[in-house]
Amino acid sequence: MRPHDARNGRSSRRLLVALLALGLAVWGQAVPARAGSADDSARYERLRYVADTLVQLEGASEHGAPAPEDSVGIGPGSTLLVNFFDPRENANFIGICTAAFIFRDVNTGKVYLGAAGHCFMGETFASTHGPDADWDPANTRRVRVCVQTCIGGGTGLLSAARGVYPGTTRDLGALSYARQRTGSAQVGHDFGIVEVPSGLHGEIRTDMPMWHGPATSDTSRQVQAGDVMVHYGNGVGVGEVPPQKGRAGVGVTSNAQSWRANAAAAPGDSGSAVNIAAVGSDGVVEGHWAAGILTHLSIGTSGGVVAGTNTSRAVQMAQEAGFQLEVVHDPSQLDPGEPDPSEPLAAVIGGPSRARAGEAVTFDGSASGGDIAFWHWDLGDGTVIEGSDASVIEHTYTSPGRRTVTLTISDADGGTDTATHRIQIKGPPAKG
Repeated sequence: MRPHDARNGRSSRRLLVALLALGLAVWGQAVPARAGSADDSARYERLRYVADTLVQLEGASEHGAPAPEDSVGIGPGSTLLVNFFDPRENANFIGICTAAFIFRDVNTGKVYLGAAGHCFMGETFASTHGPDADWDPANTRRVRVCVQTCIGGGTGLLSAARGVYPGTTRDLGALSYARQRTGSAQVGHDFGIVEVPSGLHGEIRTDMPMWHGPATSDTSRQVQAGDVMVHYGNGVGVGEVPPQKGRAGVGVTSNAQSWRANAAAAPGDSGSAVNIAAVGSDGVVEGHWAAGILTHLSIGTSGGVVAGTNTSRAVQMAQEAGFQLEVVHDPSQLDPGEPDPSEPLAAVIGGPSRARAGEAVTFDGSASGGDIAFWHWDLGDGTVIEGSDASVIEHTYTSPGRRTVTLTISDADGGTDTATHRIQIKGPPAKG
């Protein structure tokens, strides 16, 4: 699925080029940094956690504000809603991020949506794979992507946390790979992918809203000083609604792992695909090269210096989990992904009708029918277990009483079905 053609802002794109020509004078002075070095952790913070005073390019709104239909579908700039459980905090979290590029594994043909690795895991963890692997992908319990009427920023996160997100979302597959640091180095070591089920391939768009691109799968082009950089994100305050989401900046430098630029960003922009733009002879700006993934914002500096992982580095990182990725720049690279014929959704719960407090109880939903993408269990005592692979669960009740267990299953198209199961919990056996 390709986005709505937003090329009606050609004259304003020429104005944008003139503004970008001001370079650092527009965006503020960059702070020298060796992206990927140990001291980055002291000066850069992941966009999920830290915001700073930002300078936003006023000319970006004159570029031709993105229409809501620009971001319809699954692709660069999509809003991501991620639920995960942090075992070290013993708490559930929900976060909002932005999707990077569409990737395809050249060996298996499977398709993945990229983002920042830290979007999918607790703050103190390193990776799902490699010698320092410490994050269980099963703790990333749900990843949703908004495909229509998408609200970003704090508004989107608050509504999602309250269970009233207004956009149309699709459940993606399981977390396939994520890393957010190597040792103490974060910048240039932050990337993750989640599988796009074949039934959703028809909703994929490979273009970035508003700016378009990437126009090639070549990831060898690195950021250079003065490059025009474009992205489309869901940052708090700067990416709440479509007219705010498209932003541009100026490249500063890069190395083999990371890039830096002067641009406007905020928490919620983590994961944004960043394109190096080509400027035509007529002055029109078009996203062209897949430069990287936006992951970090500097602190304690003037302007909005941002940094992220090179796309070539991201592809290299995923190899530690056995993936051979390429950037998808044209839908013809994809399998059409016709949905598999399936029976209607039908939730079924298997489990005992009686148990004692303190004993582990197993509930089995594997007999449920349909093309199930997500399982949501409410155990009746305030406990919720959910995930893309939570067909069979185990739970221990701590007090006696009658409980109603509710299982809600959903498919990739948003269809749902619910079943309930009652269980009587007796007190623990008397000692003696």
